[in-house]
Amino acid sequence: MNRAGIAALVGISLLMAALMAACGSSPQNINGNWNAVLFNPDQSTAFGFVTNLNQASGSTVNVSSFGFDNFGTLTQCFANSTGQSATFMATGAFTMTITTLFPTGQNVLTLTGTGANGGIGGTWSLTGLTGCSGSGTFTMNGHPPV
Repeated sequence: MNRAGIAALVGISLLMAALMAACGSSPQNINGNWNAVLFNPDQSTAFGFVTNLNQASGSTVNVSSFGFDNFGTLTQCFANSTGQSATFMATGAFTMTITTLFPTGQNVLTLTGTGANGGIGGTWSLTGLTGCSGSGTFTMNGHPPV
């Protein structure tokens, strides 16, 4: 690689480091696409989901394009459509609820955590019908629009 290419890579790396440092000290921004991974108490992966989050008025967050991935045992719990709601405070406090729409609230997945450095982490719990329960920790990584 030539010197100009190396200089460009170093410049880009320094710019990205500065942007990441600035993000850590600025108000939290939840807007964008998010990937979540939920872990069992033994730290094995339980399941995950992807979604788009956009801050509305106050602490309300609009949730769209929600979909489970690594669905596994959740097929029986959320076979029908789901409803999602979320809140996010400027302090970084985050809550998200995913429920079955029919029958209403039959199975409920709740995530509670805090946001920091471009991510959200905390705990989750699933309550509902037989076989639709569990708890553990989660991490969410945001991918804001460019």
